[in-house]
Amino acid sequence: MYDGLGRQTTIPAVDAPAAAGGVKAGAGAITVKYFADDATAAITRNGTTSTIARDPARRRLSVTSTGTNAAGTETKHYADDSDNPDSKMDSVSTLDFEEEPYMNDDNLTQPHGNYARHFTAEFYEDLANEFAPFGSDEGFDVISSAEDHRDEISASTTVQELLEIIDAPLSDEWSQVLKGEEAVDDAVFISSAAFALIRITGRIDPRGHKKALKSLKVLTDNFGDESELVQQKIDLESWTNSTT
Repeated sequence: MYDGLGRQTTIPAVDAPAAAGGVKAGAGAITVKYFADDATAAITRNGTTSTIARDPARRRLSVTSTGTNAAGTETKHYADDSDNPDSKMDSVSTLDFEEEPYMNDDNLTQPHGNYARHFTAEFYEDLANEFAPFGSDEGFDVISSAEDHRDEISASTTVQELLEIIDAPLSDEWSQVLKGEEAVDDAVFISSAAFALIRITGRIDPRGHKKALKSLKVLTDNFGDESELVQQKIDLESWTNSTT
């Protein structure tokens, strides 16, 4: 399976190698998420997710494995400006908990206070839930790319402008009605961008707010009344920029 950018997101078990990217979960199909620059961000296999964090130079800093088959963090250390880690300085720590990857596992900044106070359901920070704002491949692309362009995003940025900043591959112009075969993909990008904008700035423009609600309707019409989608609609409908 491939995403809209042509990146392979699922490798069937029959084609998957015995080990992949630090995942210590045996055999089985592999699911991959990517950073905005196409580098691997997370790999899931047999209930275990290995989440990759990077340093400011975008070098692999750590691989944190959580789940049913393995748990621990392998940290890379660099002695110079090269991309080659110093194996003598590498460290591995064992964790005794099992949980899915969350936003802070990917070196993403903490959410704006208004966002954190209003969107309180745990799934909002869950990167493994396909129905969470940033859990799908498209949603993860949106938030990771938005983080990479934080210096271009301000309180006056609109959802439409954010989509342009991150070069989201929408199939139709912003002004077009969400319909047709590509409507679901567009709806995911738009709704994810709306939540990303609020998460970063604590605000959303009126047109973007309205478009995001229409996008969530497209998603519920397509996937049904999934609890996460219903909650997002409720929370976004009640959002105001004066939320405190």
